[in-house]
Amino acid sequence: FGIPKNGVVRARAYLSLGNYQTIKTEFNDLDKKLGPFGSLDVPTDNAEVSGNMNIYGWAMDNKGVNSVYAVIDKSISITLIYGSDRPDVCKVWPGYSACNTNKVGFSGSYNVSNLSRCPHLLEVYAVDTDNNIRRIGSKKIIVK
Repeated sequence: FGIPKNGVVRARAYLSLGNYQTIKTEFNDLDKKLGPFGSLDVPTDNAEVSGNMNIYGWAMDNKGVNSVYAVIDKSISITLIYGSDRPDVCKVWPGYSACNTNKVGFSGSYNVSNLSRCPHLLEVYAVDTDNNIRRIGSKKIIVK
């Protein structure tokens, strides 16, 4: 991949010491345990929401993302749709296989009308193909 003038590349890097077999074993184990990463872009933190609240962002993994879901107040689970086009993310994180198609975005919505008119915790989790689960974002939302 090319780096534009004054461009920045973000990457994960790891250091391992030992002989070839030790390092190979450590990195194979690490490869299986690496969880997804990403960002919850919308809503913003402390957003005042009403009606249908939109939820979107992006998630990637070294092997692939199986699913993304949101949770409100650790009790309400919301399935999100994964696989929307996010070429902006792949410009920052090139080299991941999902960036061959740029389909790393997620989106969904939830009607907050039945929630109490106070702050709530919104969390988004991604699950990878090795069944590792990682929280990739959390925001406080305020139902108005």
